[in-house]
Amino acid sequence: MDWLNGYGLTFIPGTWIKSIQLSKGAGSVVNGYESFTGQINTELHDPANMDKFTFNNYVNQNGRNEYNIEFKQAVTKHFSTNWLAHASFNPLAEDHNKDGFADIPTGRQYNIMKKYTYEGRKGFEARFGGSYLKDERNGGQISKHHVHSDTLAPYLIGINNEKWELFSKTGFVIQKKPGTSMGLQLSYLNHKQDNFFGTTTYNSLQKTFYANYIFQGIIKTTDNTYKIGASYMDDDINEKFQLFKFNRREQVGGAFAELAINRKNKFNMVAGFRADYHNYYGLFYTPRMHLRYAFTENSVLRLSGGRALRTANILADNAYLMASSRQWNLEVSDLAMPYGLKPETGWNYGLNFTQRFKINYREAYITIDAYRTDFENQVVIDLDNNAQEISIYNLKGPSYSNTAQFEFNMEPRKRLFVKTAYRYVDTRVAYTQGLLQKPMTSMHRAFINLSYETRGGHWQFDFTTQYNGAKRLPNTNSNPVEYQRKEYSPDFFNLLGQVTYLAKLKKAEFHIYVGVENLLNYKQNNPIVSNDLPYNKYFDASMVWGPIYGRMLYAGLRFKIKELTWLKFKEEK
Repeated sequence: MDWLNGYGLTFIPGTWIKSIQLSKGAGSVVNGYESFTGQINTELHDPANMDKFTFNNYVNQNGRNEYNIEFKQAVTKHFSTNWLAHASFNPLAEDHNKDGFADIPTGRQYNIMKKYTYEGRKGFEARFGGSYLKDERNGGQISKHHVHSDTLAPYLIGINNEKWELFSKTGFVIQKKPGTSMGLQLSYLNHKQDNFFGTTTYNSLQKTFYANYIFQGIIKTTDNTYKIGASYMDDDINEKFQLFKFNRREQVGGAFAELAINRKNKFNMVAGFRADYHNYYGLFYTPRMHLRYAFTENSVLRLSGGRALRTANILADNAYLMASSRQWNLEVSDLAMPYGLKPETGWNYGLNFTQRFKINYREAYITIDAYRTDFENQVVIDLDNNAQEISIYNLKGPSYSNTAQFEFNMEPRKRLFVKTAYRYVDTRVAYTQGLLQKPMTSMHRAFINLSYETRGGHWQFDFTTQYNGAKRLPNTNSNPVEYQRKEYSPDFFNLLGQVTYLAKLKKAEFHIYVGVENLLNYKQNNPIVSNDLPYNKYFDASMVWGPIYGRMLYAGLRFKIKELTWLKFKEEK
């Protein structure tokens, strides 16, 4: 629930990740009321599921160098701990397109996490720990000959994040009652940002406490299970940007119930309902339902639907727009609400169909997804009304999103895997100018991935071709001709590949890999509007729709030790 984090997985080192679970459509009411189009759960390594020691080093053509260390240790028979550590550095400020601005920000990141795991004998389990992150990024003008004023300093950008978090998950299995358990999730987050964009500053501080209690039981048999529970969130956010100063403290208490029915693994139903009381929005309800029907063992249909509500974070969610001279205009709907805007609410519903079969005696499958989100209310970020403004207001008409995805995966030859996918996204919002496609979003995207592993697994080859369809760009017709952009960006392909050599030792593994991103060296021309005069009213660095740097070569190594006898816990005799 880090609302200020607009950087996604860049704050989670890839080597820390054990798995990523993606749920499409409306999520479970157990996890909250905010899921509009799905949920992503990133599961990180803990002492129970990781190697004893792992080291990873990465370096790329831009000079980025990265170091990751993972280490675990048994403290007692039932108690273990681990360390996850990351450090990365981007030292080179390069300007290959000669526009006077750095193609990739310089900076550094330090990230560390400590986790503990306790597995008791009588059904009690606990996982708890903490993390700390320091991330600094710097960009903007780097070429002195592009500075056209003796009185104005170069246009620089600085993004500084500092975050720490404490978390725990405890659970208790009631062994005398099959299928009965309870759990408690607790977390506290403190996230501070101090950013600047030329002469504009953005400062924010978030303090969030979250608690979620879940009790699971059965109704007669384990084919009928239920979950009940309650949650509480205290979210205190303070933001300063230009002349804006927003302070809000959201306090939300809620209760939920979810029923799951299983009929011989042919039919499944999960129906959930939660009620929450919000100190700004009052009492609101969140119904959700998921259905699954297996026509055969290999043909499965899933249906889902549900309602969601969220507070739009107009500054943190759109921080990239701060790198422009656009004036922020906020149209207030209700002064009693956060930012003076009503919350976003809507319904999501859709289906998923999976068909598994064999080609040449090997597994293959097709997956089809189709989902729609209808917004009852939405916070609109309007960049089309005026090229020198950002208009923010509550929805005054329809808004919807239709998505469809087709996947086909197969193994045409032993150890050769082919994965293909096509995604269609049609998102339209009622702007001042009418119902328009949401800008900077590709309607068509596709990819094909080929991976091959030699016998014994010593060599691994991976190659991907991505297709990125055209994106509608914000209207710039009110700008002078030299500062105007086309209505749509061009479509383009992105090719990337990697070769890995794996040496397997008795209790260790050693990986060496080399790879390339953007093999075709495709670049967006003139990504920054008015790069020659960054302080004038037409300057806009938020119109980036494609790669800027071009081809990127990289290399790295990984070293894993399965067992460290000198760290193994010696049980008492």
